[in-house]
Amino acid sequence: MTQNRRSLRSSETKRKSHSSSQLLLRGWLALSLAVLLIQATAGAQSPMTLHGDEGVDAGAHVAADVAADVAADVAVVAPVVDPQDLRKEVVGSPRGPGSPGQVRRKLKRLIDGARFPKGSLGLWVGLANDSSANAPAIFEMASEQKMIPASVTKIATAAAALELLPPGYKIPTRLMSAASIEGDRLRGDLYLVGGGDPTFVSENLWFLVNEFLRTGVRQIEGSLIVDDTLFDQERYAEDRPGVRVDRAYDAPMGAMSFNWNSVTVWVRPSDQVGQAARVHMDFESDYVKLVNQSKTVAGRGNDISVSRRTQNGIEVVTVSGQIGRDANEKPYYKSITRPDLWAGHSAVQFLASRGVKLKGDVRSGKLPTSARQLAVAESRPIAQIIADMMKWSSNFSAETISRLIAVQRGKTSVTAEDGRLAVANWLSKEVGLPSASFKLVNVAGFNRGNEFRARDLGKILSYAQTHFQIYPEFLTSMPVAGVDGTLRSRFKALPGAGWVRAKTGLLDGVVGLSGYAGTRSGQIYRFVFIFNGPAGRGEDARQLFDRLASALVSDG
Repeated sequence: MTQNRRSLRSSETKRKSHSSSQLLLRGWLALSLAVLLIQATAGAQSPMTLHGDEGVDAGAHVAADVAADVAADVAVVAPVVDPQDLRKEVVGSPRGPGSPGQVRRKLKRLIDGARFPKGSLGLWVGLANDSSANAPAIFEMASEQKMIPASVTKIATAAAALELLPPGYKIPTRLMSAASIEGDRLRGDLYLVGGGDPTFVSENLWFLVNEFLRTGVRQIEGSLIVDDTLFDQERYAEDRPGVRVDRAYDAPMGAMSFNWNSVTVWVRPSDQVGQAARVHMDFESDYVKLVNQSKTVAGRGNDISVSRRTQNGIEVVTVSGQIGRDANEKPYYKSITRPDLWAGHSAVQFLASRGVKLKGDVRSGKLPTSARQLAVAESRPIAQIIADMMKWSSNFSAETISRLIAVQRGKTSVTAEDGRLAVANWLSKEVGLPSASFKLVNVAGFNRGNEFRARDLGKILSYAQTHFQIYPEFLTSMPVAGVDGTLRSRFKALPGAGWVRAKTGLLDGVVGLSGYAGTRSGQIYRFVFIFNGPAGRGEDARQLFDRLASALVSDG
């Protein structure tokens, strides 16, 4: 009995050994074939390539894929042979647990399953580990087709600003005067001078007023004059859509801006049905008036409407409609039309709250050369302002930041065109994009006239990643999947949550996602996903892009 069991074990051992030997032999034969394929295709000049003109043809990719699969099979029967060493022989340095071939196949399966119209997707994926800013892609689809990128455009504006503006650059907003101070009286005009800070908000104005308070002035005998001449007076540049709306995303431009040049209106129900809703506006002044025509009703519904119109030189914000007594409070954001007057009247309100009275009026004007500084409030460092722009896709900040690049280069009364040219020239001269390959109409992407190839957007990501002055702040400025910014509600049930950092883009019929995807193995991918197609497929495109980015995170 014992002898029979020994005989059976011996027979089984011999059978496994024979099977392993056969598999090993097949593996080495396949590997040899793969090497021959690479040698045969290395000198070929076939125009039929998977990645356009990146210089890697389809035959080489087939060989690489075969080698990667063979390496895994060989490792099963011959663990003493490192599969990474086998890949080195065939495809160069190791790429991590997921070979380029595996990644390509996974992406292609997802794309094929989504069934998008031909030509509606522009895709590009590269390895961030490659030290060259012009490193070849591992996956491309219609990457040379010009497409509308929407707010993905902001990756260009952000990267340009990080390289062209001084590190730690802060934007000043000043209170100045050429008049003398006698006791607690300023014997003339006070000037509020804008330096182009897009993030100058109530807290900053409060700080500026408190700084001014230390001068001892409690009575301003002249006017408060707002100087925002650092930028031109064209509030809505030609590169914006032609139809104006009263939404905050269409706020006007100005070198002296305040609270994003928008008002916030908070609406909550009253305690009693039939009473007007409780409305708070941040905030009322002689320039902005509130009209409350709302009503509290039973239930949890919200049919509130908030509109803004200009009447006799002031902004009138009207709240109308009904809100249920059990409904939650809701904010509404409305743009204003005159940033200079909005900031000036707000400053008067803040001064008055600290006991400083103004005899004159509020108007625009130019600072005299003899004026001296009485108080200053500086912005946060420019990298943090760029992070706000990227996380929340602020068109207002993007347009302002591009103009600040032009200011840094000596321009005065800076126009939107000056800012656009500053970014476009950087793309051509520094990143190396041919001027004919892209069309930059609006630096925020708030225009359907922008056109970029996915490959060129990938080059911007590559350039940023290979330039230390840009990359740390550039990477941290990106929304984090499932965590913050415009990606906070996405990727929740996908592997990409927390591992993808990317800029979003959205217009009717346009969806974009572009940035970096990391893996637990240490691999990092650069990617650009753009959809231009039927508006009804926009949500499908967003879901596909989330899955594609998550596929990179799991990298095979």
